[in-house]
Amino acid sequence: MPVSGDQRKNEFDRRAPEGGPIVSYAPGGFSAGRSVWRRLDSYRGLLALIAVFAAGIVFSPHHQVTGANVFLSPDTQTAMFRRIAEYGILAAGMTFVILTGGIDLAVGSVLAMSAMTFTYCLIRQGMPAAAAAS
Repeated sequence: MPVSGDQRKNEFDRRAPEGGPIVSYAPGGFSAGRSVWRRLDSYRGLLALIAVFAAGIVFSPHHQVTGANVFLSPDTQTAMFRRIAEYGILAAGMTFVILTGGIDLAVGSVLAMSAMTFTYCLIRQGMPAAAAAS
């Protein structure tokens, strides 16, 4: 539907559903909060990471002897990275599958089948770990 003259929309105009009147929001007015959220939308992942990290710091117990925050200790961080490494590798692989158009979101079954195949090749076939992993 072509728009002309008085009906021309600029970036602050919103058209009501079903061809209703154009409603204009002035800059800094009602829509100012929405523009902040729009700008922050591209940082959702980073903001979620910061929020989870902050929650870990706030709700973490403290060491009985030193009084240090347990969440921030290098041992805790290393243990967490080791536990989530397999999910990170799996997510990276699934990203390529989704990007190439072969969308298959059965991540759990892929992980289970890969673990079973690796274990079978390693134990029953006597393959070295590097060969069984490939």
